[in-house]
Amino acid sequence: MTSGLENPLSYFLVGLVAWLIAADGVNGSAAGGSRAAPTVIGAGNLNGLNGASRRRRWLFIVLALLVLNRPDYAALFLPLAGWLAAAAFKAHGPRGLLKDVWPGALLLFAWFAFALIYFGSLLPNTFYAKMAADVPRMETSIWGVNYFRATAHRDPVTLLIIAVGVGASFLSRRPALIALAAGQSLYLAFILRAGGDFMQGRFFAVPVCLAVGQMIFATACCRLTATGRGSKPNPLSRRGWQTAPARGSAPMP
Repeated sequence: MTSGLENPLSYFLVGLVAWLIAADGVNGSAAGGSRAAPTVIGAGNLNGLNGASRRRRWLFIVLALLVLNRPDYAALFLPLAGWLAAAAFKAHGPRGLLKDVWPGALLLFAWFAFALIYFGSLLPNTFYAKMAADVPRMETSIWGVNYFRATAHRDPVTLLIIAVGVGASFLSRRPALIALAAGQSLYLAFILRAGGDFMQGRFFAVPVCLAVGQMIFATACCRLTATGRGSKPNPLSRRGWQTAPARGSAPMP
């Protein structure tokens, strides 16, 4: 919906998503007021963003802007939005979920209401031309396979980076990275179903950018785990994922 600015704007918004998730370790502070060791991307369960309602709210806003920039990014970031919604619901219940979601939802509702009234359709014509045209699904899937094959032949590094980023995210066992990897997989399936694109590599530009960030964060998670600096589950903690006491310090009451 932003014409030639869609790719630069997408890179910027993807960077904001990464920063909002990763900044400050997202797990808040440890007991006693000291800062927790950074966990880079989420904790080991859906409470990875506990106590960060404002951050979740901004994440939903940025995700809404990504969908307004390109509606097909809904497939790319739907699992992440679902994880954030589950984290909000688990941390604060239905009211907390509504409080976190409503700004982004309002942006989407306002635009789609305007589009329906002014243009007569919720989505751009290109969506209906590709996804709702009277073309056999097998034929569009063959086009999609050819789109992947052309990219693999002329730009194999792109698909390799995406594959490594998705694999590293699943191996990291961090819920936010796993949600991003699931979104990558869902988006690749959408590209295949849509029959690719007339411009080689265009649909892979944002996924490869996202995959680079996933590899960086997954590597950082592995290093923190290997050095014992990442947050570990503490059954005595009310939230379950506060940082364990340092060696030699008094145990939590």
